[in-house]
Amino acid sequence: MNTIAALHAARFPAAHDRAAAARLVERFVALGPAEARLASRAQGAAMLAALGGNAPYLAELALRESATLCALARHGADRAEAQAMAALAHLR
Repeated sequence: MNTIAALHAARFPAAHDRAAAARLVERFVALGPAEARLASRAQGAAMLAALGGNAPYLAELALRESATLCALARHGADRAEAQAMAALAHLR
């Protein structure tokens, strides 16, 4: 279960701050079509609401690293990690 199916199996905590959760989803959708697709899925929206409504730092990170979140949902954790590590390897 390494793709969006993993998100379907996940149970995200309810947002403590619903307004902050809604703001994150709105800002995430505005980033582009891939982000809008992820946010339109029930589990993607639940993940974003949990991040936005419970963890301001993670909400900002989700916006900054939206491509990583989209890759995680689309290709799974292993491939998303490999892409991140490859990008870091170029920093040496």
